[in-house]
Amino acid sequence: IEKGLIDPESLLINIPRTTESISLLDAVERGIVEIHEGVITIIETRETIEISTAVKTGIVTIIQRPISIEAVIVNNMYDPKEGKIKDKLTQQLVNIEDAVHRNIVHPTISEIKDTALEKFVPLSEALDTNLVNSKTGKIIDKKTGKNIPLDDALKKGLVATKAVTFSLFDIIELGYYSPDTCRILNPKTGKLITLNEAIDDKLVNPSDVKVKDDKSEAVIPFDQAVKTGLIDLQQGILTSPIFNLKDASEKG
Repeated sequence: IEKGLIDPESLLINIPRTTESISLLDAVERGIVEIHEGVITIIETRETIEISTAVKTGIVTIIQRPISIEAVIVNNMYDPKEGKIKDKLTQQLVNIEDAVHRNIVHPTISEIKDTALEKFVPLSEALDTNLVNSKTGKIIDKKTGKNIPLDDALKKGLVATKAVTFSLFDIIELGYYSPDTCRILNPKTGKLITLNEAIDDKLVNPSDVKVKDDKSEAVIPFDQAVKTGLIDLQQGILTSPIFNLKDASEKG
């Protein structure tokens, strides 16, 4: 964490003697814990525990937000020599099957072309049918019989990224919305974007969302909440009272 190899937002800590779970970054900023050389100190009690032990015992939970194969390659998480994908949390290189199990790569946003049938199938199906070799990560071009590495396959148009749209509640629940930065991780590109950009890109459809206006006690549609300034699309927050959207959603 101190070296910037692990994103503190990816780690949730259960606050002692409460039912609350918050990001490790938030816990540090609120003065609940401090971290030094891989050891967490709970400031109130001065109890110490290694992060690795905290993860094993469930005090700290790791959250991964899976992204597409294209995003993995574009964001330099793919090692073409090894044919493996970098787990940013552990710095390990893992095969594509493990990357799906670890929630690094999304199993259905990426699609693989079956050249014999001339159609794209979800990555999960491609792994099940050995269209993608789970260990080497290479795609089998059934027409030529060649095994093609993922980065070459992307260039050749054998890997595609499916258009996906989430409800605002789903994007929060799945962890793509960060309550700390109030930005959204786009699983298609692996980039952080504003709520405004997520709606423009049709990644998020907020049409089913209703927002409570504390001043008037009225419950209004999302679009109206944006027009009145109750929702700030650029900052990704509720403005009155000021809440990130995760907290606002949980408070109803």
